[in-house]
Amino acid sequence: MAPAFAGQPSSGLAANTGDSLDLATAVGGTIELEHHAPGFLIPISIMKAADGTQSMWLHSWDRSKPGQIAVNRAGRRFTNEARSYHDFSLAMHKAHETEPTIPAYLICDHQHLRKFGFGLVRPGGWNLTRYIENGYLIAANTIEDLARQASVEPEGLRQTVLAYNDAAKRGIDPDFGKGETPLDRINGDPGHGPNPCMGPIEKPPFYATEIRPGDIGTSIGLKTNVDAQVLDNQGRPIQGLYACGNDMSSVMRGHYPGPGITLGPGLVFGYRAALHATRSNLAPLSVIPNSQLTY
Repeated sequence: MAPAFAGQPSSGLAANTGDSLDLATAVGGTIELEHHAPGFLIPISIMKAADGTQSMWLHSWDRSKPGQIAVNRAGRRFTNEARSYHDFSLAMHKAHETEPTIPAYLICDHQHLRKFGFGLVRPGGWNLTRYIENGYLIAANTIEDLARQASVEPEGLRQTVLAYNDAAKRGIDPDFGKGETPLDRINGDPGHGPNPCMGPIEKPPFYATEIRPGDIGTSIGLKTNVDAQVLDNQGRPIQGLYACGNDMSSVMRGHYPGPGITLGPGLVFGYRAALHATRSNLAPLSVIPNSQLTY
């Protein structure tokens, strides 16, 4: 894993330690490393309980709702909050190269929290005490005080919120084009206008929660051919050894064109592996005579 991605939180099971990759590499299998990102990324917020246990929230599409922005330590936005969770997380990494952006902070007001919820906080805005006391939720009556509590530059956040509120009322995001794509809009609030993804942040109390780029699965995996055979370091197939799913190096090579991008290739290459292992002619199921099919 590249140093920039090392140590980030993961939504994967702690017991999943890559044993299958260890077994495959022990017999000569090769890991494909030339990927844009080592995993499929998502911003994550974490609440730590007094007993040490942790609860995670994966900020998949909630960032598209009106009345919420993401800022770095300077109090500045760094990307379109409504974009895909993978691209949003990559934008955090990119912005962090020039300005502290990991962790970043999501910002909203009480009106947004009551209607949509805010991370682990459910819609309605009731019983906020435990979220505030354990530090998951930062609350303040002014934007400047919120910034100070979150260790964000107060004047920078104040200017950002003022500019964003003005843009939200016009329904146009001049900085990042929030709400301009079908993906943005479908995850916004269809009853809110003029932009379903943009609403002002102006009704106190104001809230912030810390987010970090995390992952929902791996992109890097075992190098394979078109029949899902695992390859050695000379590019030769290892007879009898196949990989698909997240064990196999993703055909997307660290990009994330849409949800389910691990499922489609998993089905396709699992099918191709089975055909190859049974010495099939690789003809699609639709053209194999029923008399030749076995179940």
